[in-house]
Amino acid sequence: MNQSFHFLFTVFFLFCLSVSPLFSEQNFPDEDTIVVASLERDWHVLLHYQSSKWNKKYKSLADGPSFFLSPDGLTNPSSELRAHLAFFQKPKEELNQMECKFPARFHWIRKRFGFPIDPTWEEHCPKWPEFKNQMRAKSVSVIFASFHPEHPASLFGHTMLKFNEEKSNGVVAEDLILNYAATIPGNIDPISFVIYGLGGGFHGSFEIQKYIYKIHEYNEFENRNLWEFKLNLNQEEVNQLTRHLWEMSQNHFDYYFLDENCSFRILTLLEVARPTLQLTEQISLMLLPTESLKVLSKQNGLIAQIQFRPSIIERYRHKYGYLTSSEKKILDQMLEGKMDSTSELDPIRRTLLFDIYIDHLVIHKIKAYGKMEIKDQELYAQAEQNRGDIQVLNSLPDYFQIDKLSNPLLSHGPSQVAMAYGNSTNGNYSEIQYRPVLRDFTDSYLGYSPYNQISFLRMNARYYEDTKQTLIQEFHVLEMTSLNPIGQKIWKPSWRLDLGMKSLHTEKNYHKPISEYYGYASGGYGVTWEPFYPFFRHQFVMFSFLDLRVDQSPVWGSGYRLGGVSSTGLLIRVYETVGLLFSGDYRSYFAGERGNFPEFVSQINWTLLENLSFEFKYRQIHSKELDWNEYQAGLKIFF
Repeated sequence: MNQSFHFLFTVFFLFCLSVSPLFSEQNFPDEDTIVVASLERDWHVLLHYQSSKWNKKYKSLADGPSFFLSPDGLTNPSSELRAHLAFFQKPKEELNQMECKFPARFHWIRKRFGFPIDPTWEEHCPKWPEFKNQMRAKSVSVIFASFHPEHPASLFGHTMLKFNEEKSNGVVAEDLILNYAATIPGNIDPISFVIYGLGGGFHGSFEIQKYIYKIHEYNEFENRNLWEFKLNLNQEEVNQLTRHLWEMSQNHFDYYFLDENCSFRILTLLEVARPTLQLTEQISLMLLPTESLKVLSKQNGLIAQIQFRPSIIERYRHKYGYLTSSEKKILDQMLEGKMDSTSELDPIRRTLLFDIYIDHLVIHKIKAYGKMEIKDQELYAQAEQNRGDIQVLNSLPDYFQIDKLSNPLLSHGPSQVAMAYGNSTNGNYSEIQYRPVLRDFTDSYLGYSPYNQISFLRMNARYYEDTKQTLIQEFHVLEMTSLNPIGQKIWKPSWRLDLGMKSLHTEKNYHKPISEYYGYASGGYGVTWEPFYPFFRHQFVMFSFLDLRVDQSPVWGSGYRLGGVSSTGLLIRVYETVGLLFSGDYRSYFAGERGNFPEFVSQINWTLLENLSFEFKYRQIHSKELDWNEYQAGLKIFF
């Protein structure tokens, strides 16, 4: 009887406990305490609140309504905190359900208000244990994938977050990458791509992948360098970051190319892990991936280690420079299937040739098919076996030490303002140029690819002293050139694209105010080579292009002109501070408004400081209609 009574009492007590509020009014935080806590940064970063600098009002950057518990939680941190605290006065089952949905928030609330940490909610959260085990990590790193001009969504590089297991053998096969990117329809046209990308028309989404797959995708298939910045976050900070990632499944963000992009989201995640960082407060008008890394580098002691993974073509070109002329002939024979041609070489040189052969095989087969076919995999396995111990190549000076000048922390600012004074056939002029991103060939290439030139929304405005008029000289919506040097058994065409609008002021001798413009689109392919490779790599580059061009303007009777452009140029770099470009273009229009425009341009850029350079330009156009000369000197300021 007595035992039965105790059993029933225990069951009744547990039942009452499960349906009763966890905290009474006596130990529940008062209104003043809640208001003070709701204004703390730790709470704001969890809900992604930002305040206006003018009226101190708050608004979350989260765009999913299910991310909030309060009806006005989007703009009211205090109301949102009250809505969360209310669950501590509800049955434990409801608290467990909500803690399963937002574990990072409730973890902070428990610590902030002195509520006991209770992990039992994990038992009532079916998918959480699997996610928690999947994201297990001892540290995190920020990964930077260098610029990829052939992929519009990665024009400015890309950053990701890596979760490091830190295995004793150094293998990263199980390490995970958190990737945040815009969801872009496959059939979108270039104009819509720009408009939607600048205006937040795409949704951003998170994706978790194994790092080994990203190494294959970026390093090998897309030929992009990878830089890994390991961060000094402790285990509790890593755990809180993991809890917050689980919460992100309840939300989405609108993606903006120039500010709320992949780099911005990573900075906000790191602020959740360590709210004292205040990373996003250092952002001005826009945030490109390289600039987000500089923000991290300014945090004292945050970056613990930097690791460089050069692209496979970077590695191959570097290794190829170790071959003698006779060994290059042996490599030709190996590529024809004659593997035994290395039999008379000493072990180190034999290993060297097979190592280079493997890289060549991967470069060409992956480029051709997107993956290696079975027969190529067999060749790869055979070559790997014949290569033997790769460590013997340590005897070659700097064999594994690839040029690290592409370190994004060395880069100049992405935006530019240039002020210049010049003289032309139409008189003296003053010019100002603004370019949101990114760089010219003659700019310092530290931190960037020396073979890519990208200008986005670049505009030149001039004031001519003789005519007392100001006009937009040029407006480039998008101007890109990608040089792919041939040689070392590698062939890939170079290409360029230019879309924009220009004034006709440089195609006629005007002596009165004018406002005549034409829109244009030009693009084509070419060939690039470095005749003194590997001795002067990046420093002496020759190129030639053939383009198709169409111009449109109501000024012409036909309204358009269609033609081609042939170009030849030479790019010379003296160390990393002086860049010289000499190019000749021949524009010939064979339909519509006919005409020929031979043009010669020389340009010298001298980097004075990291974000300051001096530039001199000379331009000449000689045709039946026009003999135009132009000299210009000015300063370029990067920010």
